[in-house]
Amino acid sequence: MSAGAARPQFTPTRWREGYAVADVDDFLDRVFHALSTGQPVPDVASAIFRPTRFGAGYDMAEVDAFLDELAAGLPGQ
Repeated sequence: MSAGAARPQFTPTRWREGYAVADVDDFLDRVFHALSTGQPVPDVASAIFRPTRFGAGYDMAEVDAFLDELAAGLPGQ
């Protein structure tokens, strides 16, 4: 994954379980900040997001797939 990688857009969930938007956004903010500044990237495998239902959430499968790709592209992840 390069420092110029684009931030993903995830499908929002409302009536089914998803990951809490704030949790995912906060984690990705830290990841992309680290990539852009050359700092160590947070451990992707240890990322934990609260599940949410009937509220703003991101599709879990999409987030998980992105994190798998992210981890595969980062050394030492």
